[in-house]
Amino acid sequence: MSKFIKPKKKKGKAILGFWLVSLTTTVILLSAVIGAAFVIAMGPSRSVSERLCATFAEKNYPMAGLFFSEHELRDAVFYMPPEVVQSDLEPKNTKKYKIALHYIDDASYAWDAVVMTGIDPASLSLEHGSRSALDSDYAFGLCGDPDAYIVGDYLSYRGDEDEIYCFCAMNAEGILEVGARTAYEAANSGYVWGISVDRVLMQNSMPASDLGGGYASRVAIGQAADGSIILVFANDRGIYPAGITYDELVAIMFEYGAVNAAAIRAEGAFYSDGVGQLGSKSENGFTLSVEGGAD
Repeated sequence: MSKFIKPKKKKGKAILGFWLVSLTTTVILLSAVIGAAFVIAMGPSRSVSERLCATFAEKNYPMAGLFFSEHELRDAVFYMPPEVVQSDLEPKNTKKYKIALHYIDDASYAWDAVVMTGIDPASLSLEHGSRSALDSDYAFGLCGDPDAYIVGDYLSYRGDEDEIYCFCAMNAEGILEVGARTAYEAANSGYVWGISVDRVLMQNSMPASDLGGGYASRVAIGQAADGSIILVFANDRGIYPAGITYDELVAIMFEYGAVNAAAIRAEGAFYSDGVGQLGSKSENGFTLSVEGGAD
């Protein structure tokens, strides 16, 4: 009596076939993404092309050079800030502030954000390279390599003392100043802390326009008419567009009553009582730390 023997499955060929299909699919998808980026970059819409260029430049995408020249990438992030404008704000400690958290989920799924309002200026500090910031009640991760910053009596800056920076700083009266400052001016302005920023969003209750820029994670800091501080941490999501624009940050700051406001590149996450809420953990770099919990 003959015995039926099952043929052995050719597992090796099946696995090889799977990887070939996966590789082919990946190549096709990557080609489609590159092709779409090429169409946007070279297409008829100049504003869309500039937005893509700024996004590539801000996020340091390695493929940026395939679509844009070094000159275009440099100009996409260049920004000349306006002069510092003194705003009429209520003096420090004239009222008790009440911290509140607001969460925003963008309808386009390009970003989500937390907005923190009612912060006492005296409770806000800038910290550099310290884990203690993560132990604060709230901590907002900032760009780890700014062009200039002041922490206490220490000033660091690139270039020379006459170079103009887009600066955001807190003076001894608890007033947030935003605008153009040279390193020499910043060093002699009596700032408690300060940091160079990407854009000035609002000055004297006037929203800025034509700010350019691309899509990225960002932190925005502003001050309301009553002197309280407003902080926004926006985290990017998705593929493209992924992140928030400066125009959208202006709209948020305007909605929450900011008089002066500026945008800083985000790095790391927003932390609430030491627990990360958005983004990834970052123990180094800079953080804006807030003492005092929400009611």
